[in-house]
Amino acid sequence: MYLLNWSGGDLTVSLTSLGGSDNDLFVYRPDSLDSSGDYSTLGAFDVVTIPAADPGGYYINVDSQFFSEGDYQLAVTPEPGTVSLIGIGLILVARIRHRA
Repeated sequence: MYLLNWSGGDLTVSLTSLGGSDNDLFVYRPDSLDSSGDYSTLGAFDVVTIPAADPGGYYINVDSQFFSEGDYQLAVTPEPGTVSLIGIGLILVARIRHRA
């Protein structure tokens, strides 16, 4: 799961499954972390678009059915600013240190 600190505005998250895998994309809004009405499970290329997305923390989850998981590429457009990317980097560093 990824955390995106979004500054607001149109948000598009796209997922490209690689090597014949079929991953699914779920985006959780800041005000709705218990369930996701924003998802795509259509195949090898999934897209979730949220027009005029409110600022805040959006959780992005990539999931799959049994035996359909695999590598993927995840993209956010427009690309988040440097502050958002630093937030994502700090989360990854914390996860790596926590596992060690």
